[in-house]
Amino acid sequence: TGAIEKNETQVLHNIFKSMSRTHGNAVPVIAQNSLLGHSKGGSAGWQMAGLLQTVITGII
Repeated sequence: TGAIEKNETQVLHNIFKSMSRTHGNAVPVIAQNSLLGHSKGGSAGWQMAGLLQTVITGII
């Protein structure tokens, strides 16, 4: 949802800011919930599979 995405974005911003990341550097982020929804515990497996496919192929 929009409210959760705003919070997640702020958390990522804070993490990278604390790491002194250069402002303007792109940070690839995968947001699969809009495609998969929240299927409780099952969504963790789907999201992990998507993450691993992205890491292996380099395609976001």
